[in-house]
Amino acid sequence: MTFNNMNLGRKLWLSVGLVILSLLLVIAFAATRSGRDRAESAVVLEEGSAKIKAVGEWAGLTQVNAVRALAVLMTSDPAIENGFKGEIAATSAKIGEIQKKVEAMNLTVADKAQMEKIAASRKVVLDLRAKANQLKADKKSDELAALMSSQYRPALVTYEQSQRDFVKMQEDAFEVSRLYYVGRSKELVTISSIVAALVIAGILFGAAALIRSIRAPLLKANALAARIAQGDLSEQIDQSRQDEFGDLMKSLAAMNQSLGSMVSQIRMSTDSIALASAESPLATTTSPSAPSRPPATCRPRPRAPTS
Repeated sequence: MTFNNMNLGRKLWLSVGLVILSLLLVIAFAATRSGRDRAESAVVLEEGSAKIKAVGEWAGLTQVNAVRALAVLMTSDPAIENGFKGEIAATSAKIGEIQKKVEAMNLTVADKAQMEKIAASRKVVLDLRAKANQLKADKKSDELAALMSSQYRPALVTYEQSQRDFVKMQEDAFEVSRLYYVGRSKELVTISSIVAALVIAGILFGAAALIRSIRAPLLKANALAARIAQGDLSEQIDQSRQDEFGDLMKSLAAMNQSLGSMVSQIRMSTDSIALASAESPLATTTSPSAPSRPPATCRPRPRAPTS
């Protein structure tokens, strides 16, 4: 069954159904995509935020411990030295815990490479710190001062910079992830707008097609009815449609045929009456071409002569 042959009620319900289905599809797509992006972004951004927090704390504790260790190496006061040694040990243990926590996180290849760089820098600092402590114990002040200025301080700067770089990497990664999901949200709005525009265009196109499918046969039926009303019964009526307009055309065709039969019967009756009138004796008598004579029974009889 083609669209033109579909009855009017089914056309209207089909059009409404297509509009509703299109809107539901757009809403379902937008809701599904938005929900998935929200859930995914919440996990990724929360993980990135936790990583930034852990790495920042790690870098901060490392700097504090570096200052304490430097103070211990440079001071000759036993009270300061003994007080800082306990704090340095506790902070070092906490740094180790944070480092293991960071290593257990979802790290990229670049993160792992930076972690290796940090570990190598830390090892250099620890080795130089041990050497400096030995020089201090041996009371080699000149060699200790030379070691601190030429090796320990540059190594400590390198170690701290590697950690700051790691913090910056996590902040940049977090920003990239945030911008990615912002872009996804804008992309969803754009896609939804385009799909909605297409749905509206489809609705307008469908409405135009529906109006045309109703208006064209209606105008045709109206024109046919007007010709029949004017007495033109010669039109060949198309009765191939299977919808309400097809029924209307069939009714008009039946009316056209009925009127044609009626006109034919009237003409036949008129011709029969005319023929019968022409063959009637009364018509012959009253004909203007026949001579006018009185009837024989009305003529006066001649009188006999008298003798």
